[in-house]
Amino acid sequence: MLLQNEIASVWRRVLATVLDLVILHLGLSIVTRGMVWSFEGMWLVEFAVAVFYSGLLLGMRGQTLGKMALGLRVIQAGDGGLGQGQTFKRAILKWLPVYGVLILFAVSIPEELRNRGVQREMIEQVEIDAGSTMLYSSVMLVGSGLWLFLLHSARRHPDGQALHDRLANTYVLKTI
Repeated sequence: MLLQNEIASVWRRVLATVLDLVILHLGLSIVTRGMVWSFEGMWLVEFAVAVFYSGLLLGMRGQTLGKMALGLRVIQAGDGGLGQGQTFKRAILKWLPVYGVLILFAVSIPEELRNRGVQREMIEQVEIDAGSTMLYSSVMLVGSGLWLFLLHSARRHPDGQALHDRLANTYVLKTI
């Protein structure tokens, strides 16, 4: 068990994750400028890049750019350093709930809005059926509930471990 002053707070970790998301999204938007992606394709590519980014940087330094900026480091719960397999497992488990919800969100966009041409007038009215709207709303509700549950579980754990940390056998510590 770690000392309480060593454990990174949940909110500091959330800020590091948000910073990583911004870095990933801005980087990918520059690289993929001009390419035509479906919403699902865009989120799938971003998920793959997020897993590669996190897994690689955590394996090399124990920190992503967001964690470096906020003074956090990921360590193995047992003896020894972080292995690449362990860091990629952690990255997949961390980013899957985030991007899984975004991909489901993109898939649940009503067909009437999905097929709407970019050139059409914005004033034009589109009728959306109730079933599509219900699916879209359900995905948002379930996704929000999942994220709140994951935050709550990390806050309640004595060592501040989120579910992906427990499954990958890692801790997130403050470095400053």
